[in-house]
Amino acid sequence: MERGCRGNIFSADVKTCPWVKHNWIWATIQDLHLYNIHLQNDIKELEEWRENDIFIMDEIQAKHSDQFDMSDMRRINYVRIHLKVHTLSDITTSIGDQIRIPAFNAVPIDSCSKAAYDWPNYNDVPSATDRSLWQNALKLTFTGGLSMTLLQQYQLGRWKHNSQKHITWWKHTNGATCLFTT
Repeated sequence: MERGCRGNIFSADVKTCPWVKHNWIWATIQDLHLYNIHLQNDIKELEEWRENDIFIMDEIQAKHSDQFDMSDMRRINYVRIHLKVHTLSDITTSIGDQIRIPAFNAVPIDSCSKAAYDWPNYNDVPSATDRSLWQNALKLTFTGGLSMTLLQQYQLGRWKHNSQKHITWWKHTNGATCLFTT
């Protein structure tokens, strides 16, 4: 949960996740990578819920590692964990073209990831600095800073089948349009 990235935790390169606090587990993972050891395991990988979905922390790190230092990334990740989200689809509107205002403001929301996983309890509300870093990271990475509308390359496609386990679906009265809520 803390890492919030694509892939199996035991295949992770610790250098790609500087926001994760280092402990004995992380040191073990680092050694696995360093010595090219592959550990077979059945740990379930985090899921993407929509077509064109991406992991928030992966993308912020990939696009802006030069703009956010390790401390900033940890604070951004703290907000992500507080919201209980992993993917862009967790924080966007049902249409998949805008960031939801509550998520942008670090207000907890319902999402597929929140429903799908057991999350740690972070009782402390993110600080104003944490929220500001989160908002800046979202704007710089996904919207270009102009609005809540996602840049074209981040606009999401159809919901994947696995999302249906975690959100309630309704049909519009005309029967043609599928509406949902999480």
